[in-house]
Amino acid sequence: MAKVTFITLYDKGCLGARYISSLLKKEGHRSSIVYLGRHEGKIKNKKDSFTRGDNLWVGVNEYGEDLIRSYSDPINDKDIGILLDLLKRQNPDIIGFSLRTMFLDTAIYLAGRIRKELNTPIIYGGIAATSEPDRCIRYADMVCIGEGEYSMLELARRIDSGRPLSDITNIWLRRGSDIYKNTVAPLEQDLDKFPFPDYDPRDKFSIQNSRLIEDDPSIGNMSKFTYEIVTSRGCPF
Repeated sequence: MAKVTFITLYDKGCLGARYISSLLKKEGHRSSIVYLGRHEGKIKNKKDSFTRGDNLWVGVNEYGEDLIRSYSDPINDKDIGILLDLLKRQNPDIIGFSLRTMFLDTAIYLAGRIRKELNTPIIYGGIAATSEPDRCIRYADMVCIGEGEYSMLELARRIDSGRPLSDITNIWLRRGSDIYKNTVAPLEQDLDKFPFPDYDPRDKFSIQNSRLIEDDPSIGNMSKFTYEIVTSRGCPF
């Protein structure tokens, strides 16, 4: 039984990690998800109203006006300390980052901090890894390109059995200066093969405002009475 910990940045929905987590659990492995960073957005009309370090989403509202959504709280040293303590307590076999492109620099920094404390392989996945695998593989031990359910399941199985990891479909592996670039499988057409996303509040951790909350931020008292659902595979935008 392999143990996998996923880290998501400013993304309480993180359907990719939830789908993979659910499949891993179904097949007998252990999986947990850590939600790092505040999820609450702030609507503003001027960029200069934000402090340096804010991550901005810029768009237009239904009235044609500028709409800026900011994840306003940068991840600080105390947040990282809480994360490192949690990872040491969990002692996973692999740490996975589910990434959007705008948070790749943050993930690169966090991976460096994690490496100073733990000798655990790190894998990047999500749209950032699929879009920029050559950059991602410089900072992670592995990169998952495209859909991750079958690849992460096979990775967990091989870690559990001690078999080589260098030829898993959809995964690039870095060993020293050597990079093993495996082929990308076609997209799964029968989505009923996958279990529903993992919304079990157990094994969910949220780090917000420099404190650890053992709960899923998408449900319960943290959700503000909202529930998100996506009716298509992948990013709807």
